[in-house]
Amino acid sequence: MKTEIVYPPVSTNDRKKARWNRIVTRALVILLIAAPIVNWRVGGPAWSAVAVWVLLALYRLVLSPEPVEKGTVSILVRALLYLIVTMVLIELLLAPGWADMAIPLATLCALIVSAVLSVIDMERQQPLAMSMLVLVVFSGSAIFLYKLLGKRITWPVWTLSALAALLFLLGLMIYRRQIFQLLKKYWHTK
Repeated sequence: MKTEIVYPPVSTNDRKKARWNRIVTRALVILLIAAPIVNWRVGGPAWSAVAVWVLLALYRLVLSPEPVEKGTVSILVRALLYLIVTMVLIELLLAPGWADMAIPLATLCALIVSAVLSVIDMERQQPLAMSMLVLVVFSGSAIFLYKLLGKRITWPVWTLSALAALLFLLGLMIYRRQIFQLLKKYWHTK
């Protein structure tokens, strides 16, 4: 019995990319191990926690992205999540006092860009619209989150929540049927 090879041959570009990926991954692992050791030996604030988080975020965004999330809005929401966690780590561990303005402004910028990208490329972004919905709900709940944490509500938080509420209402008015179908599909309900 003779078998035939049905898989396409691996191209040299794929081999080069895999080799490059292995080299960069090994370098990142060395940095992940070295950062806490250097921080421990030098002393001072725990900057290595921020460095380790940023290295892991870069690995997840660039070298090992989610294969399902090919939409621009999904990648932007994931990058925003990594950015917010980085800002919170810097706020808690290194330099307190500045994140009350920076986190809502970064989220506001991401919300505006996501809304524009969703409107421009609706056909391609619609199957991955759950990430846009999560971003809108998270942004809309910023006021409640700030109240819960006892933080002062600044103008970026008000602007972020107002824009999120506006986008949510516009989305419900325009895409009501598609949103409910998306929620049914996401939670597998009838």
